[in-house]
Amino acid sequence: RMLVLPLRAEPLEGVILVLDQEEPTTEDLAFGAMVGAQVSSALQRWQAQMTQRATAAAAERVQLARDLHDGVLQFLAGAAIQLEGRLRAGNLPVAAKVRMMGLRQALTDEQKELRAFITAMRPARPNETPVALGLDDELEDLADHLSRYWNMTVTAEVAPDLKALTDLAYD
Repeated sequence: RMLVLPLRAEPLEGVILVLDQEEPTTEDLAFGAMVGAQVSSALQRWQAQMTQRATAAAAERVQLARDLHDGVLQFLAGAAIQLEGRLRAGNLPVAAKVRMMGLRQALTDEQKELRAFITAMRPARPNETPVALGLDDELEDLADHLSRYWNMTVTAEVAPDLKALTDLAYD
């Protein structure tokens, strides 16, 4: 014999099974109802926390995307425009022109990569499956790429709390 206690915590539903139950008494049923209600309440709180964490992670991603777009991406665009203007002005040795054209192309490539990164960070649309994005991994990849490309040290650090929020957003 067993005692079956229903659980309901939208959108979750389930049961608690109490096995090897002798003949259930009225007290067992009342106690079971209380336990079921407490577990249901705990599940609702857990669901609310997961929703809150996912919302916070999405807000952090949107803010980071805005910051990258308004800061780094605009700086790259401005630098590319300045290089283009200098190249058009002329009066440069051939070696300098070749180097500046390489830098202009590097800036264009970085802009494309950064735009792709920003696009990947956008929140999923209602009927879209979210793409798992490890923010710390993506930023580290970007830093490595910039380090190699520009021959300088670039590091990326993500606070542990932000990493946890990001990871939970996709569970």
